[in-house]
Amino acid sequence: VLGGVQPATAAADARTVAVEVADTAEDAITVEDLRGLVLGFEASGDVTFAGARRLEFSLMFAEHGINRGTPASAILALEQFKLTAAEPRYVPSASARTALIDAADALIVKLRAV
Repeated sequence: VLGGVQPATAAADARTVAVEVADTAEDAITVEDLRGLVLGFEASGDVTFAGARRLEFSLMFAEHGINRGTPASAILALEQFKLTAAEPRYVPSASARTALIDAADALIVKLRAV
């Protein structure tokens, strides 16, 4: 204790943010599920602002491909999503990188079955 003030501890400054996805089973995952993950991870600081914008851009193209009935173009967009998600400068959290890539892979599997 210095001058009656206790130094801040890491535990006192720690914060926890829970990110939930309703159901990420391969047959149930959607672009909206991925978007929810991105927004949750951005809110918790696990995805940077620039990373979230890049990921959202890829999701926009994936959604467009799905809506047009061209799963191949949606898969290409999701592969780009995965490349961005794998970059620590955009997704500093290793657990967030894994979650985003796994969820994108699940959607790719679903789209390949179409």
